[in-house]
Amino acid sequence: MFPGFFQHKPIERLIGPGIDAEHLNDDVLGRILDALYEAGVSEIYQVLAEHVIDKLGIKSDSVHLDITRFHVDGEYKSPLEDDTQRIELVRGYSRDHRPELNQIILELICENQAGIPVYMQAISGNTNDARAFAEFTKQHIRCLKAAQNSRYFVADAALYSEDTISSLHQQKQLFITRVPLTVKEAKQQLLSVDLSQLQPVTDGLCGMLGKLLLWGCGAAVVIAQQ
Repeated sequence: MFPGFFQHKPIERLIGPGIDAEHLNDDVLGRILDALYEAGVSEIYQVLAEHVIDKLGIKSDSVHLDITRFHVDGEYKSPLEDDTQRIELVRGYSRDHRPELNQIILELICENQAGIPVYMQAISGNTNDARAFAEFTKQHIRCLKAAQNSRYFVADAALYSEDTISSLHQQKQLFITRVPLTVKEAKQQLLSVDLSQLQPVTDGLCGMLGKLLLWGCGAAVVIAQQ
């Protein structure tokens, strides 16, 4: 089946000289998948993305992190082995309103000039967004910051947790996010705002600058009203 797919494809141009369709069989594919697993798919992708960005001469001043979910059909009841770190296709919070289906989560980071993904990682379907963001900032943001030389790290309100903000603060990484009103201090500050102090920003939008000190980390906040 796999060799048949490549039967009429320009294989030597796609892969390299001397490669024929019959060389691309199930055994070869299996060995490739094993090698990718050992090396780390996310790590390989990040290196490739860096070369693409350099080749295109793209200079980005920010990267954007987000998470999306894909639901799948099937049971997927095979137990995890002790010596593997493969992800689990399991039930979790479903934004597709299909809580009865198993799902997988894709964590994706794109640069802000051409929208090219510079990092991706698949994670188990029951992973919490805030926990996933916190894990990423601890393990990967330092090398991503060095590779992309981006000043700002942008994400939605799931970024604003104690673990994540503390990690960003320790690494001196600037960030832009929405502060969720589930944070008690943020809600108190919002309720104490004098609306007469809001200044016009654009048509139909007023705002003001403020400061928020939380978990030992200071941040500038924009308070806006439409």
